[in-house]
Amino acid sequence: MKPQVPGNPEFDYLRRSPTGYCWWCGSLADSREHKYKRTDLVRLQGEGGPLVWGGDPDKTHQIRSVKKSEAVRFGTHMCRTCNGARSQPFDRAYDEYVDFLWKHRDDMWYWPAVSMPEMFGEEWATKQLDLARYFAKHFGSRFVEEGIEVPTGLINLLNGGTRAANISMCFAKREDLWEMHKGLQGVTDGPPGLWLGEMKAWLSSDRSEVVRLQTNCLFGYIGVEFLWDENYLDMDSFFPHEVPALNEYLADPRLVEAIRSRSLEPSDPSQD
Repeated sequence: MKPQVPGNPEFDYLRRSPTGYCWWCGSLADSREHKYKRTDLVRLQGEGGPLVWGGDPDKTHQIRSVKKSEAVRFGTHMCRTCNGARSQPFDRAYDEYVDFLWKHRDDMWYWPAVSMPEMFGEEWATKQLDLARYFAKHFGSRFVEEGIEVPTGLINLLNGGTRAANISMCFAKREDLWEMHKGLQGVTDGPPGLWLGEMKAWLSSDRSEVVRLQTNCLFGYIGVEFLWDENYLDMDSFFPHEVPALNEYLADPRLVEAIRSRSLEPSDPSQD
């Protein structure tokens, strides 16, 4: 059964039904993009252990196929060309990005910024933009899935632009997930999962349109925070900075304490 997450019915009148055409180029849609990159899922799975999708508030779902599971793919909203050959440079840049996060997964919490030359080498300026376009494609697909029109700034970035109007995409580290990561050290080799933040939307004063969107995409406790706001044309992003900030998002102290307490609990009942 396909996992279902109920949407907020208050916004149903603003949602748009899928058109059947690729939201990037306008061709016939005949391809499904992954919400979570297959290589990330394989890496997290390690030696073949179970993967669990927890986006359903009623129950968890075991992912039986990292390639075809309904839980890991968007609907048919893109064409094969855009979802394949056209975006391959973006996928390669993202793979290098995740390799870097994996290599430094136990110490990036203490970093104030991230060096793009250290991540990508001499071609950092080009690959940094390709990474930004990977996230533009990802967030664009999420908007279509939500029934929200894709911001023009994302499409212009995908088409070769070097800025994204009304868009901010910044590197971030989240304290609650860092605490989870620390608690899992010695139990698992990887980070505490892949995370897609909820889509937060703000409406115009007459409630006739969406004017602001916020969400994120995280690998472990590190990732990209996304913001679109039609009232702010020029917002800062991790590109084109050579050493962009790694913004720190602190959690409620009560949540941090709860995570730490849970991490200290013995996993073997015989140790009680």
